[in-house]
Amino acid sequence: MEDVLTYVIVFGLIIGGVAFWQFRYGKPRPYLLSNQVFPEFNLQLLIEKSEGKTKDFIIKLELKKQIETKYPIVELIGKKRELEILQLEGSINDKNKTSNPNNSSLLEYKFSFSEFRTLLKNNDFSFKSFRISIENDTGRKFKSHELAFNKSWTIYRPDSGKYN
Repeated sequence: MEDVLTYVIVFGLIIGGVAFWQFRYGKPRPYLLSNQVFPEFNLQLLIEKSEGKTKDFIIKLELKKQIETKYPIVELIGKKRELEILQLEGSINDKNKTSNPNNSSLLEYKFSFSEFRTLLKNNDFSFKSFRISIENDTGRKFKSHELAFNKSWTIYRPDSGKYN
């Protein structure tokens, strides 16, 4: 009788631990990569992790003024600072472009991280880093911080290497 009770308690703890792990790591968690503050809007680049893997790449605009923006583009930057522009529109599916009618000050582009990484990986241009650029209706460009991939294709924000 005591052995059965011990088994029930041990298996109950195991099932409880697995349920807690699923609850904790199963929900998506956003991580901020870059936050640029402009007079017109705030530009945030985020990755969203779920179950320990990077699932989504998010471009978020918090508008301060009512302005029209074009679709974001990617600027690939080579070793000698040469640029190659890559269009996201049409080449990668936007999971959900969120423009809440009640809150018109928030605009969000959400891309599958695996599709985004594949798009950059299959490009002929050899790049060292990249950044996101958004153009408004008057032609002014707003650029994010530079981002890069490491050897295992994990995205990060590299150090500039310039001090004082």
